[in-house]
Amino acid sequence: MSWIEEFHKLVFPLNREGLDIEAGFNLKNKNIPKSLYKYRSFDEDGRSLKNLEEDTVWIADPLTFNDPYDCHHYINYESLLDVFAKDLPDGLRKLLTPIMHDSLIKRSKGVISEFQKAGDKIKDGIRLCSFSERVDSTLMWAHYSYNHQGFCIEYDVTRPEVHQLTSRFMFPVVYSDDVFDATELMKLVKSKRFNNLYLNLAALYKASDWSYEKEWRLVFANGVMETPRPWGMPKPTAVFCGSHISKANEEKIKEVCCQREIPLFKMEHDRHMYRMNPTKL
Repeated sequence: MSWIEEFHKLVFPLNREGLDIEAGFNLKNKNIPKSLYKYRSFDEDGRSLKNLEEDTVWIADPLTFNDPYDCHHYINYESLLDVFAKDLPDGLRKLLTPIMHDSLIKRSKGVISEFQKAGDKIKDGIRLCSFSERVDSTLMWAHYSYNHQGFCIEYDVTRPEVHQLTSRFMFPVVYSDDVFDATELMKLVKSKRFNNLYLNLAALYKASDWSYEKEWRLVFANGVMETPRPWGMPKPTAVFCGSHISKANEEKIKEVCCQREIPLFKMEHDRHMYRMNPTKL
């Protein structure tokens, strides 16, 4: 069992009887990287530069992300109907032949619609911000820093002075070929045994295609953050300019870093290998 699987077992069990939060977070704290990186492009409203100046990040609605499967989940409605059929009187339940069962499913659009609405609330209740373990990913510089023209901020969320919720709600992403299955969640969600932390898992599963990102996410689930908003972060430990950043934007970054005494680097492309190297400015 990987440490992430063990962490999920301790903090995100479906049944709260298996919950051991402190053991889970102690395990995560032993494995969280010292440095996490936030890739930024220069947006028209100047938000990315303002975030650097004010030590904030933007906690976003996942609907705005480039992955259509972000925070997506699967629900087996037939399995749910089986659960509810168990509440029927014995005689009536025994009369449900496979053909009649299929008919029940086809005629249960109203019930399924309610399930779908409840499932949609899982995604609607999530706000998050993405980080990476890597500062040297050519793909990420291309995708998230506007073709290497932006910058990347390094944070150390392991320091004692870091806001407790920032480090506590920072979770590693799991990469899988299967969509997060929320069927068991729907069966137990109204029970007193249900662990509402389980809902975080919908935000922590991504397709294996994204595994190169080595992503961590600052996640707020269960509707605790109603709208997207800034969130306080520790002072950056370093800033990295993209290899194709314009001179004007490089000067803007340099001015902020000089005023705030933040080490500044610029990424350069190795001439002999497919890799990027930071050079001190």
